Amino acid sequence: MNVIPTRAVIEGSLRTFTPEQKTESLERLQLLVDEAAAEVGVDGALELTLHVPPVRNDPAVTDVVANTARRLFGSDRVLSLPPITPSDDMAEILARVPGCYVHVGGGRSDGHSGDHHSPRFEIDERAIRTGAVLMAEAAVRLAGGTGPA
Repeated sequence: MNVIPTRAVIEGSLRTFTPEQKTESLERLQLLVDEAAAEVGVDGALELTLHVPPVRNDPAVTDVVANTARRLFGSDRVLSLPPITPSDDMAEILARVPGCYVHVGGGRSDGHSGDHHSPRFEIDERAIRTGAVLMAEAAVRLAGGTGPA
């Protein structure tokens, strides 16, 4: 317990909405690393190992998906939320193909699901059907068909 380590590593993720935010955030993070290292007299380095672009929904696709969800499940079950910063491979796909990132609530109605990404998380498997129905119906509408009413 009294041995002073010769090396420390701090890891994290940086999530931004725009290229400008990313640039500013990295500049500020580098300044923090430099200041912290200088304060205690050590070397500090900022190493970027992976970058995933922000998830960007296509507005036209999002409208079709949201309207389809309202038709299928009712307006009271479709939420429009402020932007969030998921770190997801879907960002790579949406950077190339118009699409829409959708959250389908899968928590248990009794509130005992646990948080996502926790060992306690339990999904209400009916959510899988909800997501599949939404994707199938929205795909038909996006392909130019009308789909079932």
